Amino acid sequence: MTLVAVEPAEGPLVEWVTPALTIKRGRDPLGFQTITLDRIMPALLPGVLALSERARYLTIYPFLLSEYQQRRLAADNASLGEFIRLREYELCLAMQLCPRHCGASKAIGSDRARPDARAEPDEFARRLAVESSMGGYGLYYRSPLVDLDIVIPAGAALGETTTRIDVLHPASEHAEALAQAFREAITETTYAKHYMNGVDPIPLDVIRELAEHACLCRLRERPAEQRAIRAAYFDQVREDRAEQVQQRRRAFALFLDQVDRHPDVARHDGAFRRGTIDAFHEQRTQAASRSEAYASWGALAMKECVQDAVSSLWTEFCRRGLDVQEHDGMSRDELHEFVTGRLAGAGAFELGGKTVAWRPDQPLSEYRQTVLTAAEGLHWEDVRAWTQQQNTAMSGMAALLWFEAHTPPAGSVLGPWEWVALQDSDHQSGLLRTVTAVRGELATNSAVGEALMWALRTFVLGPHEVIAYSKLPESTFRFCWEEGRLRFYPTGHDRFAPSGARRNALSSLSEDMGLWERVGEDDVPRLTGEGRGLITRVFG
Repeated sequence: MTLVAVEPAEGPLVEWVTPALTIKRGRDPLGFQTITLDRIMPALLPGVLALSERARYLTIYPFLLSEYQQRRLAADNASLGEFIRLREYELCLAMQLCPRHCGASKAIGSDRARPDARAEPDEFARRLAVESSMGGYGLYYRSPLVDLDIVIPAGAALGETTTRIDVLHPASEHAEALAQAFREAITETTYAKHYMNGVDPIPLDVIRELAEHACLCRLRERPAEQRAIRAAYFDQVREDRAEQVQQRRRAFALFLDQVDRHPDVARHDGAFRRGTIDAFHEQRTQAASRSEAYASWGALAMKECVQDAVSSLWTEFCRRGLDVQEHDGMSRDELHEFVTGRLAGAGAFELGGKTVAWRPDQPLSEYRQTVLTAAEGLHWEDVRAWTQQQNTAMSGMAALLWFEAHTPPAGSVLGPWEWVALQDSDHQSGLLRTVTAVRGELATNSAVGEALMWALRTFVLGPHEVIAYSKLPESTFRFCWEEGRLRFYPTGHDRFAPSGARRNALSSLSEDMGLWERVGEDDVPRLTGEGRGLITRVFG
């Protein structure tokens, strides 16, 4: 046999195919958020998305669409999207260079514009703000503007034809008013006169001048622009949109009512949940506009608390399951022993200043009574925050038992509460079905360990696998049954976000619109005359 030296190959000997699965964490692993985002919020707060948080974009984007229409540029959304993204970048540069150093919170294009602005070059080259084809307009504000009848989207009817491009609604009394409000704000700037529709680099001084007129924070100095935005949100009169407008008014009025009672509501989700649940209990049987609003939002706040209890079940189950499994996962018997012997193994925690101890063979009803005694006098939000901090399966079980005991029975409250509480997703229970399931398990007189196994099967194991399978080829599995064994994956086991109530958007939008303001050295939120007027107009 003869040995011959061979030169190394320049390229790979095998070209592998594209991976069949794309590993992603997934934002809603148990299907709770979709109940809020897809079923509840479109009814309670139409026209406001979680990330459509700054009111001035409701004049900026109509202005850009108006400019595009007036210049009679290419009638397709691809060209419109490029036009918008270029201006988003330039406007964001101005917002980053605002002399007030406001930070331009939620300014579209900040990831690219902020480092460029900090470098302060003599001039800025033209760039796109966002990779997405329609920019921040398409991601965050297009849908609200359509809901508000400001924009007719491509593919929708426009007279007797179908528009190929997003356009301002020609029959809307608000669309042109919004566009004109922002046009008036910047019309005398050098940018608007000489650079906005050009292609040359823009001098730093031009952007600095624009900042004093176009920054998001400057809306508060332009009462006419604020009035135009308030009118778009609250004054539409189309008969087929009357219910949506009324619900939007109620949501903002409820938020302002809470800010008036508890200023921290403007800053914290927890304060909003606490105040909303309290106000619901105060007037839960009174048939009035205010009571009905608090009934709806009170049910949503309770649903978020229950959701956080299940999040505690989920987090420890995934985390410890990954730590203790063998290389090929767990058999069904091993899973049962893991839950009843480890997660529910004898232990104790502090709740309400008292010690709660348990054993896996202890009757669930006895464990429930110990929890209720320890947590006597606590609030829904206190129990939610406690299980979030504990972040254990047994704290989640304890919270579920507390929430079951404090959920009002169906038929004892206003209809809007029941409507929200009855909303489920295809694969997960909402508030009432979850509580009813816990009550059913209590009636079986099961032991603590077996009850925890039941809760994990009902709210975690089954829903997660079905949801993850539905997303293939994007793999969001944290665990999966394979050949009769449960395998855990290191995809991540963080808690999923509790809040989909859009308090941030309500807070930021209402402040931008001049419905509340910050006063004193501590920036304490205080309602303005306009804010109090909206409450009176909606609730009487």
